[in-house]
Amino acid sequence: MLREIACTPTGELVSAAAGALFLVLWGSVCHVIVAHVLIAQIYYLRSGEVEEAHSLISDMEPSSPPEYILKGVVNASIGQANGSRENLKLAQQHFQLVGASASECDTIPGRQCMASCFFLLKQFEDVNIYLKSVKAYMYNDDAFNWNFGISLANVGDYKAAEEHLLLVQSERYQREYCYLSWLARCYIMNGKARLAWEIYLVSFIRIFVCMLCGNKSINGREVYHQ
Repeated sequence: MLREIACTPTGELVSAAAGALFLVLWGSVCHVIVAHVLIAQIYYLRSGEVEEAHSLISDMEPSSPPEYILKGVVNASIGQANGSRENLKLAQQHFQLVGASASECDTIPGRQCMASCFFLLKQFEDVNIYLKSVKAYMYNDDAFNWNFGISLANVGDYKAAEEHLLLVQSERYQREYCYLSWLARCYIMNGKARLAWEIYLVSFIRIFVCMLCGNKSINGREVYHQ
């Protein structure tokens, strides 16, 4: 399954989070993209209008690293929104082309591209290596902390995952199902079931958190009962 970019811990696709995991790439390329069509694509992506961005970029043949990155972002967004393996595969290929290139492999965008490529391949240990290498430059970036938090949780480093997820400041991100479900999982695995219960009380993912708490209680984890 290639939907892990915006999946909950139990595997459901979260279309509302489409593209959020790749927002971290935009800031580093926007200043060099001057073509109006590419600017329009970025606008559509920022607005959550993934289909419109895809319609603009589908026939474009990229010729520079920023164009390859943007096409990768669009394909990743449309792929996770629609569950399209083809689009996710294209995204992985575009990210790899940039990240493995001699001119970009040691740049921040290049390393972010390799992290995104490995994210699509579910190779989270490799994702963490690349994200850790640019952490000093991206530490206050919401999308970076979203990405890193989820990737760390996927390898069982729930303490570090919780720390990065809590660094996310965007209220829009904080309301999303994907974010809340991963944060709840981290709380439970870190012995903070009371905080997971508070997510249950204030969010729209009550059934999910109840199921998650129940599963972990069977394994002997702490569960808070009100």
